[in-house]
Amino acid sequence: MLIALSPALFALRGAIAGASFLFALASVACLALALFLALFLPWQSSRMQRICILMRRLYMVCALVFTVSFAIAQSLIWHTAAQAQRQEPDADCLLVLGAGLFQGEIPSHVLQNRLQAAADYMQAHPQSVAVLSGGQGPNENVTEAYAMQSWLVNRGIAKERLYMEGLSTSTYENIAFSLPLIRELGYGEALIVTNDFHLLRASLISAHYGLPAQLLGAPTPKIFLIPATYYIREYFALGKAWLLLNLFRGSLP
Repeated sequence: MLIALSPALFALRGAIAGASFLFALASVACLALALFLALFLPWQSSRMQRICILMRRLYMVCALVFTVSFAIAQSLIWHTAAQAQRQEPDADCLLVLGAGLFQGEIPSHVLQNRLQAAADYMQAHPQSVAVLSGGQGPNENVTEAYAMQSWLVNRGIAKERLYMEGLSTSTYENIAFSLPLIRELGYGEALIVTNDFHLLRASLISAHYGLPAQLLGAPTPKIFLIPATYYIREYFALGKAWLLLNLFRGSLP
């Protein structure tokens, strides 16, 4: 029993500490291991044995559901990214979705890839404009939109072509808060620019808000565990998005 409890205590510690996603994922894995060990321990009580048999079946069903749903979600993510890569986007208004900042004001590697994709497109389409969407997080000195504007201006994109939406703190708000600005600029659709792992969720949310959108995918940085982290996290974000878009629409901005 102590063997089963030790990973559970580690999981609880991770949850209380409010750790990073990787640590939280490790905590969940430890909790699952603790449950697995508890269910397969040789309990002496016949009642506990019967309970464990039922719980084992439930455990196996949950594991199967998770495995199948994870595989389907990742397939859809990769399919959406591949489909976007094959298409030739043709839009005059870009919507660049924000991400985190380094040292409070420098775009992260993930965000830099989004900005580079936007810059390449805008240089090839000089008539295009971009809405830069991202608010100011708790550890950020400026809004993500401002940092994005500075990055693009430093790489030759005229400031007059860039419009900032600096209040959003999620993908839902990115699109909801940017939509009035896009329409005010006179555009009926947008080219959403984000990383490949994020394209599927962004397209689902844009459809919910009635924004016709094309997709432009930026590569995910190939740095240590960054790709795995984002693709795993996106599975849970998609699950949350499905719930919000289908069951709890009233909680959306």
